[in-house]
Amino acid sequence: MTWWYRLRGFRLDLFLVVGAIAMVAVVIWDRGRVTTTEAEKRHHSVLDAWRVDDVAKMVFTSASGPDLALTAEMDGVVRHWRLTVGGKDVGADEAAVSQLLVTLDRAGFVRRAEAESADLGLSPPSSTLTVEMPPLSYRLELGGPAPAPEGARYLRVSGGARGTEVYVVDRSVADALAADPARYRRRGLSPFPSRAVKAVTLESHDATLRAGFQLKRGGWGGRVAGDFALVGPPRIRAERRTIEGWLSTLGRLEAARFVEGEVTQPRATLTLETTDGAATLKLGGPCVEAEGTVKVQRMGVEPATVCVAADLMARLLVDQSELRDPFVVGTGPTDVVSLRFESPEVTLDLARKGTGWHMREPEDTTPDPDAVADLLNQLVEAQGARIDVAPDAEDDHGLGKPRGRLIIEGLPAEAGGDTPRKETITVGAETDDGVYLRREDDGVVLRVPVETGRVFLPRPSALRSLKIFDVGMAELKTMTLSCGKPQRLKRQPSGTWVLEKPADLGVRADVGQAVQYADRFRGLEALRWVAEAATEAHALADPWCRVTVEVDGPKPLTLRLGAETPDGYFAQRGAGGPVFVVGRGMGNLANQWMFERTSLLVDVAQVARARVRRGDRTTEVTVKDGQWLTEPPTLGPIIRQTLDDLIAEGAVTAGPAPPEQGLDDPQLTIEVWRAHADEPIVLRIGSGDVWRDTSVFYGRRDGVSATFAVAQSRLRKLIDAM
Repeated sequence: MTWWYRLRGFRLDLFLVVGAIAMVAVVIWDRGRVTTTEAEKRHHSVLDAWRVDDVAKMVFTSASGPDLALTAEMDGVVRHWRLTVGGKDVGADEAAVSQLLVTLDRAGFVRRAEAESADLGLSPPSSTLTVEMPPLSYRLELGGPAPAPEGARYLRVSGGARGTEVYVVDRSVADALAADPARYRRRGLSPFPSRAVKAVTLESHDATLRAGFQLKRGGWGGRVAGDFALVGPPRIRAERRTIEGWLSTLGRLEAARFVEGEVTQPRATLTLETTDGAATLKLGGPCVEAEGTVKVQRMGVEPATVCVAADLMARLLVDQSELRDPFVVGTGPTDVVSLRFESPEVTLDLARKGTGWHMREPEDTTPDPDAVADLLNQLVEAQGARIDVAPDAEDDHGLGKPRGRLIIEGLPAEAGGDTPRKETITVGAETDDGVYLRREDDGVVLRVPVETGRVFLPRPSALRSLKIFDVGMAELKTMTLSCGKPQRLKRQPSGTWVLEKPADLGVRADVGQAVQYADRFRGLEALRWVAEAATEAHALADPWCRVTVEVDGPKPLTLRLGAETPDGYFAQRGAGGPVFVVGRGMGNLANQWMFERTSLLVDVAQVARARVRRGDRTTEVTVKDGQWLTEPPTLGPIIRQTLDDLIAEGAVTAGPAPPEQGLDDPQLTIEVWRAHADEPIVLRIGSGDVWRDTSVFYGRRDGVSATFAVAQSRLRKLIDAM
C-alpha cells in the first residue's frame, strides 16, 4: 500500500494547499516585475508601472542645490511625508507631494530620442529623481533642452521592464521633475496647528508700532480660542472672536518665497509655544525678492527665512487693548452643553439632549427649542463696560450677596476628554445704570444694560412655548369681556354667537367680531415672555382688561391685560404667574362693543313709504312699483341708497344716549313704514365726531338701546340734499 493510496481521503485538500502555495509564489514573483497589463496600459508613459500606494521614497539630487528626500511614513492607516533638505528635516507640503505623485503617474513622453543628437545634456544631468516603489525602482535624469516642442527637455529613465530609455518630454513634465526644495516645503508661516499653541508673545521693537501682548491658555471657555488669557497683571480673558480671527490669519499666512539671510533688525518678534517646542518669528522690513511682502525669519522649529504678504502680516500686529474680552461669556455657543441658573427664588437647569435641550429644574420637561436658542444667543452676545471694583466695594455692586449665578459647562478641552469646561457668572445689583456681572474665571466686573442683565437670572417661563391657549373653536362655550365695555357672549351649536349681557338692549351680537376674537383667543401666542412675576410696571395687579372663556373642562381660560408696550400689552394667563406680551389687537378688539353693525340697516325691498325730517323740512316718500317717489323727484333715489347702505362702523355706547351725541335733537330723522307692519322703523342721526380716525355721525334706532358710529360719507349726500 503506497503513501498515495494512504492519502486517498486527503487528496483534494492536498491539491488545494499546493495550488494556493503556487499562487502566492506567482504573486510574490510577479510583484517584482512589470506585468503585461501594466505595460500595455502605460505604453505612452515614461514609467511603465505605477503603484502609488507602494511609493516609499523619492529623492531629488542636483549639482546646484542640496539633496531633497521625500519619505513616506505611516500614522496608523494614514500616510504622511517627511521632507529632508540637505539632510535636515523640514515640514513637507502634503498637497505639493500629492501633486508630484499625480504628475509621475500621468507623465508621458512626446517621442523617443534614439535618433536625436548625441549631446542630450545628460552628462551630467541637471537633476535626478529616484523613485523607490519596492520591489520596483526608477531613476529619472533630466537633460538639456530638446529642439521641439518649445520648452521640451530630454529625460533618461532607468528601471522597469524597458531598461534604459531616453525620451523627449514637454515643459510641464520637465518642470515637475526639476529639483526645487521650495516647491515641497510647507509654506505655512506657523509650524503648529492653532489647537497646539499654548502661549503667544508679541514684542514690538519699533517705537512707532503700537503692538504687543502675551497670551496663555487659561483653562476656560471654548476649545480653540476662548480659553486664552492676557498675562497681567491683571490677568484678563482674551476675547474669543478676536483670537479666533487672529489665529485664522496666522494659519493663512504662507511663504510667497523662501529666501536666504537673516532678519537682523526686526520690527517685532512673535513667539509661538507648544508642549513640544517653540518657534520665533522675527518680522523685518520689505522683502526685495517679492513685491508687497515683508521678510520673516522663523527660528526654532523648521528654521527658514521667507517673504510673507505684508497686508496679512500687519493684521497680526495688534495691541493687548484690542484683545481684552468685553463679552460676559467666553464659551462658544456650540460648545455649551449645560446651563445652570441659580437664585434664592428658583433654579433653572438645562442640558443638551440629542439635537435639542432638556430642562432638569425646576421641572422635568422639554423646553421650547427656539426659546433656548434665543436665550443662548443673548448670553453669548452679551457684553458690557469693564468696571474696577475694589474687594471692599463688592457690596456696593451687589456682588457680596449676589442675586444669582450662572454656571456654564462646555465641551472638554481635548477631543474625547471627560472633564467639561466650566465658567461661572455672578449676578450683582441692578441700578438705573445697569446690572453688574462678574466673570469668576478672571474676576472682571462688567456693567451691562438692565434688560441684558436679567437674561442671566433664571426665567423658566421664558423657555416655555409661546402658545398660551390651544383649544378648538367647538370647545368654546361663553366669552366674558371686562375691558371697559362689559359684555358676555354665548356660542351656539351652529357656531353663531348671541349676546347675553348687557341684556334688554334690543341688539344682537356682531357674529363676525365675536368669531374673530374667539379665534384669536383660542390659539393665542405670546410675542415674548418678559418676567417670572408681575411688577408694578406691568399694571397687572388690577388689570384694565379681563377676558374669561368657558370651555369644555373644569376651569375657564382667563387672559389679563395690563400696561401697554410698544407692540402690545403685558399679559398673564389667570391671576399670578409669568408675564408675557400679546399683540395690541387682543386689547383693542376686547375694548369694543360686539353689537351687530347692521342694526341701522333697512331692507329697502320691504319699504312701503318713508318720511325724512331735517330741521323744519319734511320729505314724504311713496314707494310704487319699486320707484321711490318724492318732491323733488331726485331725492327719492338718494333716500333709498342711504337706507340701503346704512352699515355702522361700530357700536359706541350701550344704554341711553349721552347728550354730547346730539340725539335728543337729531339733525336727521328717518321714519320707514314697511308693508304689513303698523309701527315704523325710526332712525335718528345726531352730531358729527371723529371715532377711531373716521369722521362719523352718531346714530340710533328706536327700540335699540345703543348708539352706533356711521361714516359721514354714508349720510352726507342725503343731508346735503335736504
